[in-house]
Parts: sequence; C-alpha cells; structure tokens
Amino acid sequence: NKYELHFGYDLSAELESYIRQFGSSKAFLMVDAFVLEHHRTHFERALKKHFSELHVFEVPRGEQAKNIEVYKQALDFVLNEGVE
Repeated sequence: NKYELHFGYDLSAELESYIRQFGSSKAFLMVDAFVLEHHRTHFERALKKHFSELHVFEVPRGEQAKNIEVYKQALDFVLNEGVE
C-alpha cells in the first residue's frame, strides 16, 4: 500500500484540505503521548471544524510501544468507538 508523507512546519492548511475529501462525521486520531501532550488543543481545534466526533487514541511514548499489544488496543478502541 502506498500513502503520502507530508513534512514541514504548521501543516494545518494542508491537513484541512486533505480532510475535506472525507464525508464522515467521525474522526479517529492515533497519536504519540508526547505529541498529544504538546499539541492536543491544536489537533482538537483543527479536526472539530470538520468532524462532529473526535476519538483520540493515545499511543505510549517510545519504541517499546510499537508492539502487537498496543496495536490490539488501538483496534479495540476503534471498534468500541464505532469509528467509520
């Protein structure tokens, strides 16, 4: 599977134009705990403009979080929240 990577400073405008492509009322954000700690308000403000529901799954910090258990927790979270 191919997907695009975007690098840069303050990519809010680019993110918002990407988001407009989707017709869902729900958003699922999977984000590192460190990033969330520093940018939660920004994410919420940007995403709540386009989605009536925002579900945030916080991934523990560090490489040790890249494991099957955290992956399972993320899948369970998505299924329990009913994200489209």
